[in-house]
Amino acid sequence: MSATPSFLMFMKTWLPHLWGSGFGCLLATVGLLAVWAKQRRLLGSRGNLPPSPFQFPLLGCIPLLGSLPHEAFARWAKKLGKIYSCRLGGKTVIVLNDAEIIREALFQPVFSGRPRMYTAEVTGKRLGKRSCPGESLAKMALFLIFASVLQRFSLSVDKPESVDMSPVNGITLDTHEYFLTAVPRT
Repeated sequence: MSATPSFLMFMKTWLPHLWGSGFGCLLATVGLLAVWAKQRRLLGSRGNLPPSPFQFPLLGCIPLLGSLPHEAFARWAKKLGKIYSCRLGGKTVIVLNDAEIIREALFQPVFSGRPRMYTAEVTGKRLGKRSCPGESLAKMALFLIFASVLQRFSLSVDKPESVDMSPVNGITLDTHEYFLTAVPRT
């Protein structure tokens, strides 16, 4: 749909005069206030939300985070308590700043799911953990390699009585080292 000639004439002649007279600034201010009011109406009143730091109308707490966001969150925790809320852009986030509270919250059914992630839906059609498209292909290749090794070789331990299967404590449970001998099958 094209613009009518009278509208184009208005744009060329009157708009620069109105903008220069301050009407444009007033119009921009009213527009920003309308967007802010609509956002507040969509987000609703604070209701049951925990206290929050100062928030800018459209950006929320993002400008206050600075280059070290963890320090800002720690500062807000000292000021507002162990549980507080802040808005990051259009999303309201509840921040839990205590290990015991986090542990308690993780066992609540409300928090047991993961949020929907658009990138995960587009790339992997999965929600939750990241996935690699070649992961299943790599697992199949490793299975075929190990299967062919087991078909062609007989594996044995030099001294079976010396194998110690008690766990070794570390970051993960592991077993003690022992050596296998691969003898080609005839």
